[in-house]
Amino acid sequence: MNYINVIPVLLCGLLVVTLIATLGAIASRKFNFQYTWLSVASAILYTYFGYLLSREFDLLMALIVNNVIGFYDATVGLKLCIVCKANFKMVDEEVELPSTQFSVATMMFVSTVLTFLGYIFA
Repeated sequence: MNYINVIPVLLCGLLVVTLIATLGAIASRKFNFQYTWLSVASAILYTYFGYLLSREFDLLMALIVNNVIGFYDATVGLKLCIVCKANFKMVDEEVELPSTQFSVATMMFVSTVLTFLGYIFA
């Protein structure tokens, strides 16, 4: 098995997360929708990458790559959303963002579940 082929998939996943975080944050502010609606796009991303990686590699590699992307999403992605002033507000209420530890734990769980779903599809 040639694991060097994992690197482009990982980089593509990191790029997509970056685009969702930045462009999605800007769009949520400009078009006045809640940024959290973009979690559907993230779910599709994690499931698709789980599927894609499971077809060429084993489940363990799919889990590792998706969890790295999930960690990036929960740390860098969240910071990018804040910097780009994503619309997290619900009506006129201020929303308190979760801690980094909670975000990372949640994304590790979510990315694992969605990787398994992609694996099942493969």
